[in-house]
Amino acid sequence: MTNKPPFFIKDAEEDILIVVEDPSLQQQLETALQKKYKVFAYNDCKAAQQHLLLHSVAVLICDQDLSDEQGFEFCKKVKALKHTIECVLILQPQELKDLETSKKFTEIVHVLLKPCEEIYLTQIIDLIYEKSLLSNIRTHFSEWVSLANEFSPHSLEEVSRHLTFGKRVQESLLISRNDPDLSGLDNGILFLPGSDTFNDFYEIYYPGKHIFDLVIGHQQERGLAAALIGTMVKRDIHHFIQPIVSTETYSRKEGWEEALVPLEHMCESLDANTGYQLQILNVQMALTLCRFNFESKKLIYFNNGNPQGIWCKPQERHIIRLKNSHQHYLGEAKQLFGEVYEVEFETNDLFVFLSGGFTEKEETLIYDLIQQTPNMTPHELIEELKQKMQNFSTDTDRTLVALKMNRKEALPSRHFFSATFNATLDELERARNFIDNICRDVPGDRDRLIFYLHLVINEIFCNIVEHGYAYDSKGIIIVKGAQEHDGITLEVFDQGTVYMPSEVPEPLPLGNEENRGFGIYIIREVVDQLAYTKKLGKKGWNHLRIFKKYCLGDEIMQLSHTLANDVLIITPNLTSLDAKFASEFKEKIIQLITENEALHVVLDLNQVQFIDSSGLGSFLSVLRLLHAQGGELKLARIHRPIRTMFELVAMNKIFDIHESTEEAIEAFNKE
Repeated sequence: MTNKPPFFIKDAEEDILIVVEDPSLQQQLETALQKKYKVFAYNDCKAAQQHLLLHSVAVLICDQDLSDEQGFEFCKKVKALKHTIECVLILQPQELKDLETSKKFTEIVHVLLKPCEEIYLTQIIDLIYEKSLLSNIRTHFSEWVSLANEFSPHSLEEVSRHLTFGKRVQESLLISRNDPDLSGLDNGILFLPGSDTFNDFYEIYYPGKHIFDLVIGHQQERGLAAALIGTMVKRDIHHFIQPIVSTETYSRKEGWEEALVPLEHMCESLDANTGYQLQILNVQMALTLCRFNFESKKLIYFNNGNPQGIWCKPQERHIIRLKNSHQHYLGEAKQLFGEVYEVEFETNDLFVFLSGGFTEKEETLIYDLIQQTPNMTPHELIEELKQKMQNFSTDTDRTLVALKMNRKEALPSRHFFSATFNATLDELERARNFIDNICRDVPGDRDRLIFYLHLVINEIFCNIVEHGYAYDSKGIIIVKGAQEHDGITLEVFDQGTVYMPSEVPEPLPLGNEENRGFGIYIIREVVDQLAYTKKLGKKGWNHLRIFKKYCLGDEIMQLSHTLANDVLIITPNLTSLDAKFASEFKEKIIQLITENEALHVVLDLNQVQFIDSSGLGSFLSVLRLLHAQGGELKLARIHRPIRTMFELVAMNKIFDIHESTEEAIEAFNKE
């Protein structure tokens, strides 16, 4: 047999290609990524296309704003040329709204919104880079597995080539390149490879700010076929572990975001999709999925086929073997999905998870070692096991992951409230009284907090009654509340028609025919966090969760400023520019203009969320002063509510308004 699987995984990493004109952004991307990847940067699409024809590229990072071609159009051409390349489009938030209606937008590109923070940039590119490599394998998966199973080597050279390829798959894709680096987590990983078996894989994910996911897989297949099958399963887990649309969260800083896939849904999806493919190949795989939440101090896990995990509570000198979901494997005809378990851990607790392949003697050794020295660190445990197991021989891969919870701070206690209401507007007053009870003895300005939450519960309640239950008073609405250490959490449950907040159109300044969108708009502007989970099935519950910070103290008005190309850029560091601050704001602006002898001024209003007539009047005063001196004032980065206010009083015709400070400065240069 002469056909051999292509050796696409090279000793050198596949390229990351950057196409960005902005020198500062290009420098930021190169600096963040070149420590880990082979990076090439161009400032036009033509040069980048030449690179694509001559080199192997895993990820394309492209700015939407290019001179020779729009970034999205270039990404479409690249995906048509080679669909395994993952394309990342960098754009402004307002550009995203224009592109989201484009056909197959989300299938073509991943999105990074400006400004790009390095900590998120590197994490996202790591995930996308691996997805590209996994997609490359998945594209040729069936062909390669078939070749690997049918291959009858005619020479030691061909056998060596097969094993070399399998080892590269293992090193590049099966073994995690991420180390658990969450604050409060000590860890150790022991990977004992078999003799060219490639039947283990493990991976570490960070799907949320305080969330850590661990995946361990083990199969009985061996050699190159095992490496390719493991890669396929890992790729599918990588896909399912990412956010899905069923849960959406909103914050003022980030806007609407997709939330995490529950472990139960992930297991069901793996069973229906990946499990079916493994059945066709007559392959079974043991699988462990773990999700640690350091905010709630909870572990949710699912284990099918791998040895029982070990949970050591050193303060009590107590060791627990974690339950297995059941012994059915992924790929068996029987359903994979078993019970998902949840435990609450404490500081200094130790968890140890094993892949299949460990002998009974080795498992006993590990258990006894933990029992004898329960206070050892994961690193000490791994080093001790390396010494004790060096004489053990086995013909299969073995993986052990040890995790110790060392976070010290305790979570604040919470005072819970709950009430059930009928879906009728007659219950509105009782719902507002419920809010009053939640806010009893809260710190800060209680009256102001109650005013905001009354507004929120009113809009939510009316929305559910009208759109969810269509005024059917038999419907049930459950409201739960809790006092957190820094604010109030409200959770609202209903079984009415699904109502996706992110799909509600933005309200027009003078309303629309149905006057839609004002309720959710008001809620978004008032609360600090907002999350919505739609119900699953007719008998499920929609879940709306909001968080509002306590109203602590008065806001202090501060101004920061910089000079660029003889342009004075002033940034007000406050959220509300109203009658309380307008006079002080005007005086400080004029003082900065005088001190810097500035004629060209840009006001960066990115942090301002509210403005009234007094605030608008202060802008006019500054504008008149500059005009009298032969100068000019431009405004930049205005939020939509503020822009709407300008349009309502026709001040958008008086002021020169720009999307960015850079655009405003450039406008001065052209004058």
